[in-house]
Order: sequence, then structure tokens, then C-alpha cells
Amino acid sequence: MKTFSEADHKKRVFNMNSVDQLNLQKVLNFITQIHKKDSIQNGDLLFVGNHEDTKVLAKLVAFKTNQSFVAGSWKPGTISNWNETTKRIDALHRQKKILFKNLQAFEKINSNKARHIPYKNYEEYNKKKLKWGGLQQSVYEPRLVIFLDEAENYVAIREAQKRLIPTVRITSLANTNTNGITYNIFVKDGSIHTKMNTVNLLVDHITNL
Repeated sequence: MKTFSEADHKKRVFNMNSVDQLNLQKVLNFITQIHKKDSIQNGDLLFVGNHEDTKVLAKLVAFKTNQSFVAGSWKPGTISNWNETTKRIDALHRQKKILFKNLQAFEKINSNKARHIPYKNYEEYNKKKLKWGGLQQSVYEPRLVIFLDEAENYVAIREAQKRLIPTVRITSLANTNTNGITYNIFVKDGSIHTKMNTVNLLVDHITNL
């Protein structure tokens, strides 16, 4: 009968407890390969969060890495009809410039009075920003989509598959539905804190490329 030394035992326990780490390393290596093939630019990675906690996390990691995010319901055609999405992003940029110029002109005219914001213009811009603002960093369609929710986002996954865009999902070990996902990073309990720790490792890797 084969016996194991204490070092062997520790190694086996480490391997059993680090399944998520092994999958994470695959993703990190894959991101490195993408970067080596063609340097990762702003908006090349898309983070997706549908629930209250993952929406905040998607925004946070996108801001930290100058990448894109979708926080909330996925809008059909976001990827599969990228030409139309690009038009919406461009329109948002133009409206932002116009709003900024209007604010400057308004403040100059009313410099000696109480400053007021032209809310109608701002509200119109803000409505569009809520829908498409997370994609303002994007110039081209994403090269990698990273899902932060447990539940499948079938429409988004199908769109990524159609465009041959690889996908990553951070999910709990209990989630066995891996259909359509290129890489699954399995975290032990699926809590937002564990996902945040995993995402922070992604952030560190991306910012140090």
C-alpha cells in the first residue's frame, strides 16, 4: 500500500482546494495570449453583471481597467449587431460634447447669477448613458466577455458564440451548467466577496500587462 508523506498530503490538499485557482490561471494565461497577439486596448474586455451586487462589481472592475461593462439587462443585439451599437456609442459621445459646450456657454452667460444646469438636455443624455454608457470605452466589438452572475445569460452567450468571442464566467462550484462558456472560474461559495477577490486578481493582471 502506497503511503504519503506530510509534504505529499499538503500538496494533495492544496490541489483539491485550488480548482478555482487552476481555472483562474487558465484565464490569466488566455488574457496574456490575447494581449501578445494584439495589445489589449480600452474596451476590449466586457464585464457583465445583472444583479445588484454584480452590477456594481462590473462597473468597478471596468473603471479600474478602462474596459467596458453592461450593468443590468442585456440588450439583444449588443454584440451581434455591433454596427448599430457603435452608432449608439458615437451618438452618446457627440451628445456629451454638445452638453458640455452648452454648459460652458450657459455658465459664461450666467456667470454673475446663480448657476443652473439645463436639466432637459442632461436628462436626455443621462437616459442614453444608462443604456449605453458602459460601452463608451469600446471602439471595436469586445475580444472577451466576462460574466459575473450565477445564472446563464443565454442571449449574451449566443451572441458571443455567433461572433466567435470567447467567454469567461465566475461561478460557484455548485453550478454545473457550463454550456457555451469558454472558461469557467469556479469559486467555492459563489458569494460576492469571493467573486470580488477573484475579480481583483483579474484587475491586477490586466493592469500589469
